[in-house]
Amino acid sequence: DRTVQMVFDTGASLTTVPTRIAQAAGILPRNAPTVTINTAGGVVQAPRITIPELRIGTLVLRNVGAVALDLPGDLNSTGLLGLNAIGQLRVTIDRSRGKLILESL
Repeated sequence: DRTVQMVFDTGASLTTVPTRIAQAAGILPRNAPTVTINTAGGVVQAPRITIPELRIGTLVLRNVGAVALDLPGDLNSTGLLGLNAIGQLRVTIDRSRGKLILESL
């Protein structure tokens, strides 16, 4: 089990995991196919990976497609929770309590 801080990013199509964490978790094979990603910093190639089990609190998503990608600067140990994972959840914004509520579909 690895704990990764994730940014809830509705602008990201795919979920990302920092490269070193993907390697340590054993989910980044040497011959992983790459995909072209348009980032804020430009176009990059990133290896495709599959996260066998992604836990968000008590929620569990299985076999989540992702890419191993290091974000710039202070975010280099942070992943992005992209739309491919967010789309598997019921998302509610409770403005009165200032909370984002995630639930299983």
